[in-house]
Amino acid sequence: MNVIDVHVHLKGTEKPVNIIRSMDNADIGYLVLIAPYRQKFMPHGRISAPSIRNVKEGNDFVANIVNEFPDRLRGYAFITGTGNIKENVVELERAICDLGLHGVKMFPNLGWYPDEDRMYPLYERI
Repeated sequence: MNVIDVHVHLKGTEKPVNIIRSMDNADIGYLVLIAPYRQKFMPHGRISAPSIRNVKEGNDFVANIVNEFPDRLRGYAFITGTGNIKENVVELERAICDLGLHGVKMFPNLGWYPDEDRMYPLYERI
């Protein structure tokens, strides 16, 4: 049986060979990795200062790992949904078109609601 895990959060310090070794030890054939997001959170769970730069770094990180083992790994971009939605759309396009990531992970608990009108440009692009 081929085991696939489709929801693996990265910290941002993992090494590709160690991920594959752990997969082999656990008899996991395939992983979908979610880009890390390095950001300080305020006590109530909202982002203190949304940074598209940090989002880009996380998406670059997951893309670099996936590119080392494309037969065993896929990556999802992380989009905050906070701050400037146009910046989120541009980063989404870069992550999918330029980096080759295959999906999107979003966290409404960062301070937005899925039915907000301002989110529609992002959904349309997805």
